[in-house]
Amino acid sequence: MPRQTFAYYCLHLIVKILLNVSASFRTPKGFSVEFSSLCTTQDLWIPRTSRASLGTYRRARGTSQIKYLSSQCVLSLFLLLISLSLFSEAHANHWRDLAPGVEYIDIGANLLTPWSHVHVFRIDLKKNQLELVMANALSQPHASVNEFAHYSKALLSINGGFFDHNFHPLGLRISHQQQYSPLKRISWWGIFYIEHQKPRLSSVGHYKSNPNVDFAVQSGPRLLVKGRIIPSLKAGYAERTALGISPDEHVLVLVTDNTPMTTMTLATLMQSPPLNCKDALNLDGGSSSQLYAHIDSFRVNVHGFSNVSDGIIVKPRK
Repeated sequence: MPRQTFAYYCLHLIVKILLNVSASFRTPKGFSVEFSSLCTTQDLWIPRTSRASLGTYRRARGTSQIKYLSSQCVLSLFLLLISLSLFSEAHANHWRDLAPGVEYIDIGANLLTPWSHVHVFRIDLKKNQLELVMANALSQPHASVNEFAHYSKALLSINGGFFDHNFHPLGLRISHQQQYSPLKRISWWGIFYIEHQKPRLSSVGHYKSNPNVDFAVQSGPRLLVKGRIIPSLKAGYAERTALGISPDEHVLVLVTDNTPMTTMTLATLMQSPPLNCKDALNLDGGSSSQLYAHIDSFRVNVHGFSNVSDGIIVKPRK
């Protein structure tokens, strides 16, 4: 049975259980009980009512009946949590088409933690292109991804790599074959670049300067290399922004929202279904991590706590 169908079946079953329990819940005259008014007292689920009424009810029905109904309610709630989790997981594995060559999924969505999100976009470079927008193009020393997106009329925008306290980019930045910032010789950083519409991830030592590189951003650490997690990833929880490459050479853009995680957790997430990345690079995170997407009626806005030196945007290929 498909997981989503099973979830619907569980919900239907729980409704039947609750109706059966409700039908057997006979109370003395003038004593009204609703499931919404149930509360916990010690180890029993009992109606929220006065002690006098409770005593009358116990004498009329007996403590054993309350225990029986309590176990039914607990079982129903337990099954409900399982079915909701399965239902949300079934939906979490579904990619949504937003525009030609742009798909979206929220793998952090859960009915039990509705505030937690891991936004992921899958980009086909045959139909779309990645570009860098520097803050000085907006005549500003720094900007938010919202400003980068509105300035460039992009489908979506995320923060780029690291920068210094004066908002000068740190590491290689290339857009439209023009270099905006030079490469930095930091061994644990990586370079995500696009050449002839093919995404690549390289170490600093193996990267070769090439006039055919259309886009490049340097950051770190590298998370995945040829499908394997980098073993030297360090601990530390923060909001994350990352770029990944799928086996069919699509680009994956990931931004967390109220979901801080370690780089090891991030690498595992990007390696596993439904993302299935073979290569992945961690970008600047923490207070810099941010996202703005506005594609027809679809809109997501993850606000960062800091402006950034540059933004990575996605636009339809002309």
